[in-house]
Amino acid sequence: MEQERRYAYQQACLTGAAAKALGRPAKGWKLKGNELYWFNQGYKAGGPSACNTWKAPTSKAA
Repeated sequence: MEQERRYAYQQACLTGAAAKALGRPAKGWKLKGNELYWFNQGYKAGGPSACNTWKAPTSKAA
C-alpha cells in the first residue's frame, strides 16, 4: 500500500509541475491532504525535481 501511495503522490506532484509549465492556475484542483501537498510541491518547483516521493518521510507519504 505504501508504494501505491508514493506513486499516487508522485503523479499528483508531476501534475502540479505540468500545470505550472502549461501556465494553468493552481486553483480548482479537487485535492486534499498529502495529495494537495505534493501537487503544490510540483507546482512551486515547476518541474519534476521536487517529486521524489521515495525520499520523503513516511508522514508525507501516508
